[in-house]
Amino acid sequence: MLNQFNGFNKVAGISLISLLSVSATSILMTSDQQNFAIAQENPGCFIVDHAERVINLDGLCIPQSKAELEPPAIIKGIALTNITILWDKSEYPMIIGTITNKTNQAIQVSQITLQFEDKSTGDVITTETLDVEAYLAPNQRREFRETVSKDSDLGGRRERAIKMPPVFVEWT
Repeated sequence: MLNQFNGFNKVAGISLISLLSVSATSILMTSDQQNFAIAQENPGCFIVDHAERVINLDGLCIPQSKAELEPPAIIKGIALTNITILWDKSEYPMIIGTITNKTNQAIQVSQITLQFEDKSTGDVITTETLDVEAYLAPNQRREFRETVSKDSDLGGRRERAIKMPPVFVEWT
């Protein structure tokens, strides 16, 4: 069946692999026998090409970001979830996420501090303090969107090179 995709092996492989369940290991061999793709739950989804280079396909194969699947980081009653980094048309990335009041009383949150680490080395890239300015009733949540400061550009790294979710350090 893959022979009909002559010349489109890489595209067909990526499209088909994104439809596979990531809960079990699956292997897809293209018709040219030079590229194959593997989808597996851990450590992710990737292609190994004919030069044995590993190409990360997590963004195509995993329907939700890993940050959404992990339990929330909770500090002093504030839960932090759904953290993503968005590079829009601006030269500085935007950090998007949700804070939730897990206490039985109203809380005012002015800022949250996040520590970003390099995914491969674990080294701290930067610590960002974001202005969220939220007054939250018990169990109320609020999405925030903040541009990373000019003084820090996450070390020039894109989200795929940054450990997600970031470490939730504190809130004030």
